[in-house]
Parts: sequence; C-alpha cells; structure tokens
Amino acid sequence: MTPKPTVQLSLFQRPDSTKYWEVRVRSNIRLGIARLGFLPFPATPQSISILAGALAEELCEQYRDTLDPSEVARTAQECYREILLDLPTPKPGDEQPNDRAVRVAGYN
Repeated sequence: MTPKPTVQLSLFQRPDSTKYWEVRVRSNIRLGIARLGFLPFPATPQSISILAGALAEELCEQYRDTLDPSEVARTAQECYREILLDLPTPKPGDEQPNDRAVRVAGYN
C-alpha cells in the first residue's frame, strides 16, 4: 500500500479582493520537495483535481516518486469540497487591510 499523498489546497485573497487557489503536492520520495500550481477562483473540482494529478505526474517523472496521480487528484477534489463546506460567506468590511495575499481557507 502506498502512503496517503500529501496534497495541500489553499484559497488566497489578493488586496484587490480577487481570490485564487494554490495547489501543493508534496513528494513521497524527496522530503521538502513540492510542486505548486495556481488556479483562479472560482474553479471547478475537476480543474483542481486535474492540476493536482499533473503536479503528481511531474514529481513521478522528475524524481521517480511513488505518488499515484489519480489518488492525488481524488484527494485534491476532497480537499476542495471540504474547503467549500467550511468557507465563510464574506461580508462587506471583511477585506484584509494588508497589501499581500492572505490565506482565506485551506485543507491538507
């Protein structure tokens, strides 16, 4: 049995209130190595899973990683659904005051 793939999905908000998804897939072979991908918000669960699977394939090709891209894709889709269930509905005045993107929600 292969270890559970490490997928981290985060939703960030920029100073102009636009949001984007960050998909991070960590290597099973090389600790500390990860591949990142970004998608605009809103994104479909399919686009999140496709990106996560592609990042896993890249790790497999580059490092001969033991990740299963289809399992990574499924896990990313589960993360996406969990985030949307927990995502608070923003109200006027909830905008972040700083000039950097801030993490709105995440799941790993």
